[in-house]
Amino acid sequence: MDELMNSFGQVTLDATDAQIVALLSADARLSARAIARCVGMSPGAVSERVSRLEQRGVIIGYHVTIDPVVLGYGVHAIVGIGTEQGPLLEDMITDLTAIPEIASVSVVTGQWDLIADLWLRDNRHLLEVVTKKIYPIKGFRRCETLISLMVKAPVGGWRPPELRADSVS
Repeated sequence: MDELMNSFGQVTLDATDAQIVALLSADARLSARAIARCVGMSPGAVSERVSRLEQRGVIIGYHVTIDPVVLGYGVHAIVGIGTEQGPLLEDMITDLTAIPEIASVSVVTGQWDLIADLWLRDNRHLLEVVTKKIYPIKGFRRCETLISLMVKAPVGGWRPPELRADSVS
């Protein structure tokens, strides 16, 4: 059965599509032939299913995961940012995501308005980025910097429990 759209606009996957997504999440370089062997279908049928998953927005891209530490970026920092209230938020997000050391920016609830995830060479580099690149952004009010001591994520990144390769049969 093909994936279906539920009443909330979310795609519901059948078991085969879930298995295909789980396999690609674990290794995006798998060929249609390799996936076909795992799911018991022809490579053409797998390719059609993958195309449909892409068209429906379930699969939004194929990515290379870079290890920042191997490239000399051994300091991982999380910066909570307080902003001036008003229409500057979108501009601030644009300015922050333009900083090469920032991996992501999240709009959050709670004490901070934004959380920025950074990879840096060392503490001096962190100081430079915070004081010379983040502080001057229009709308910036204050920040708190946290140093991450370890980052651990599942292979292939996060995915819902029903799409984890170890839970899909």
